[in-house]
Amino acid sequence: MNEFIELFLFSLFPFFVSLFISITISPLGAALYIRNEILYGISLPPVGMGAIALLLLFGLSDSMHWLLHLIAAFIIFLVTTFLSQSEKFQAVSHKRREMELASFFIFGHTFTYLMMAWSTHVNQHLEYLLKGEMLTIHRQEFFYYASLLTMLFVFTFLNRRNLFAFIIDEEFYSLSTNNSRFTNYNYKMVLAIGITGAVVFSGSLFTTALLVLPTLFTISFTQNIRQLFIFVILFSLSTTLCGFLLALWLDMPPVYIIILTMLLAGISLHGIISFLIRTKKEDHQEDSSLI
Repeated sequence: MNEFIELFLFSLFPFFVSLFISITISPLGAALYIRNEILYGISLPPVGMGAIALLLLFGLSDSMHWLLHLIAAFIIFLVTTFLSQSEKFQAVSHKRREMELASFFIFGHTFTYLMMAWSTHVNQHLEYLLKGEMLTIHRQEFFYYASLLTMLFVFTFLNRRNLFAFIIDEEFYSLSTNNSRFTNYNYKMVLAIGITGAVVFSGSLFTTALLVLPTLFTISFTQNIRQLFIFVILFSLSTTLCGFLLALWLDMPPVYIIILTMLLAGISLHGIISFLIRTKKEDHQEDSSLI
C-alpha cells in the first residue's frame, strides 16, 4: 500500500493532466457527433501527431511543449479551415468525403512512424506516447495544460450561445446571424487547440478514444444536448480516474488501461440500462394485463 501511495504521489502531475484532457476532449467528441463530423474529428489526432513529428525533425526541442502545441494547433487549424472552405472537398458525396477523411487518418500515422524511423530525436520523444505512457509530465507541463484548459473553458463559456447554435444547426445559424464565419473559426480554433494539446501530452490513441467512446456509451440514454455534454464529461472523468489508478496498481501504461476501463464501463452501463428498461416494460405489461 505504501508503494502504491509513493507511486501515486510521483505520478500526481500526469494524473491531473489526464483528467484535464478527459474533460476537454470528450465534449469535443459530443460536438463532432452532433454535427455528424466524428470521422472528421478522428482524422485530426494522427495529423496532429504527424505535425509534431515534423516539428521535432526540424530541430524543435521536445522540452518546449507549449511551442510544439501552438505550432501543431495552427497547422491543424489551417487543415480544418482548408477542408471546410474547399469547394472540391465539400462537393463530393458524403461517402467519398468519409473515405478522404479516413485517408488523413492513415497518412498521419504513416508520416509519424516514418519520421520516427528517420530520426532518433523524433523516435525518443514520440515512442513513449505511442506506448501509452504519460508519466513524463512534470510541473511545467501541468501548469501549462491547466492554464490552457482554463482559457478554453472561459472562451467557450463566453461564446457558448453562438457555439451551441452553430453546433446544433449551422445552416439555420448562418441564416439568422452575420457572425457565422467568425463562429466557424472559433469552433475550429477550439478543436485545434484542444485536440493538439491532448496529442502533445497523451498521444493520438488516447485523444481518439476520448473523442469516440464517451459519446458512444452515453448517447443512448440522454434526453437533450445539455445532458449529452454533462454525461460525456462525467463518464470520461470517472473512467479516466479509475483507469489511471488501476494502471498504477497494475504497473501498466495508463492509456491502455484507461481505454479498457472505458470499454468495460460502457458495456456494463449499457447492460444495466437495457436490463432496467426491459424490467420496466415487463412490469408495465403485467399491470396492463391485470387491468
